[in-house]
Amino acid sequence: MLNTKRIKIKKNADNVARRNPMHKPHLIALFVFFCIYAFLILFPYLWVLANSFKNGYEEFIMNPMGFAERPIFDNYLAIFRLEEFSVIRMFTNSLILCFLCPTLSCISCVTAGYVMAKYKFLGKKIIYALYILPMVLSICGTTMSTYTLLDSWNLIGNFASIMLISCGGTGMNFLLIHSLFVNVSDTYMEAAEVDGAGYFTVFFRIMLPHAMGLVGTLWIIGFIGQWNDYASARLFLGIEPEYATIATGLQYLYVQVTQTADPQYMNNYPMYYAAVIVTVIPMVILFLCFQKQIMKLSLGGGIKE
Repeated sequence: MLNTKRIKIKKNADNVARRNPMHKPHLIALFVFFCIYAFLILFPYLWVLANSFKNGYEEFIMNPMGFAERPIFDNYLAIFRLEEFSVIRMFTNSLILCFLCPTLSCISCVTAGYVMAKYKFLGKKIIYALYILPMVLSICGTTMSTYTLLDSWNLIGNFASIMLISCGGTGMNFLLIHSLFVNVSDTYMEAAEVDGAGYFTVFFRIMLPHAMGLVGTLWIIGFIGQWNDYASARLFLGIEPEYATIATGLQYLYVQVTQTADPQYMNNYPMYYAAVIVTVIPMVILFLCFQKQIMKLSLGGGIKE
């Protein structure tokens, strides 16, 4: 179905170009523009990848923009041998947060969005406004109060702090899920209730399947966002090595490379770039596997109002 639509769109574009030759220069200009844009996006990653194969600081500083004369893989092996910078521990910590935080966020957003969309109760509009309020407030105004509250509960320096923040069920995810349930017809609920289905049966077996495409997409995006999140990990987990994530670990390694006199770290930029590439690979694989879900929000089928 999608391939047929693409073929039709391509034929229409070709027909327009043939009928009006003035469109061809515009198309060529757009093509050149997007090629330059794609190059600017990819160039930093290609530059880091090329420098990760160089042998030490001397080769890097003598030829920072070129390829390595004799590419080596020792930099990739060296980062796994560092004592203070445990890649395995940081990968593990990041994966724990990347699985738990999006899951908790999706659960809270789905339940809140469903109740707000399908049930009428006293104070509904006020509660809805409170769910929207965090999107209006500046993060600079809420971060300190959040930190103070979690610190009073002795949750700073613990995974529970970030997991608790993920349970808020507010923000854009709530709006997307709420709008989806609003557009799903009440006919499903009414038919299930006639057959004797209870609240939980209606939610889990009737309504939730409509939202699974969207929830899956939001979970994947949340996974990627949590993997790259430096601010929350640095603020709420601190600098304890046992709770270090990939983001905070890369910052620690950068400080060691640029500011210490330890021979295994000092000015060893190729090793740092190798660590960057290693941390990027899982996200590249995830994006390639789920690029359709990320680029398109699947809203499911059925009767819509």
